[in-house]
Amino acid sequence: RMMPQDSVYGDWPRSGEIDLAESRGNDAETYVLGNNQIGSALHWGASYSTDMIDKTKGLFTAKRTKYSDGFHTYGLEWSEKYLFIWLDGRLRVSQTSTLF
Repeated sequence: RMMPQDSVYGDWPRSGEIDLAESRGNDAETYVLGNNQIGSALHWGASYSTDMIDKTKGLFTAKRTKYSDGFHTYGLEWSEKYLFIWLDGRLRVSQTSTLF
């Protein structure tokens, strides 16, 4: 989770939040949501109730394995015009400045 040092635009989520990777370590046989998913997201919007995460999120499911079986590389590429989130060299979430 990446939060701004100073919330210059106001309370959450007005100043934004970047989640490169959110995952579960649950036993897939015991918990329905399992342990084979990784999520990435951008939180932004005018207020808590209008968080625009649904426009800028991704959920990725490992096939026939779980993410904890190996090492993974997460990346963030950020400029004035776009923001990209990468997982193992593959683009997973992208957003251009049209929504910023």
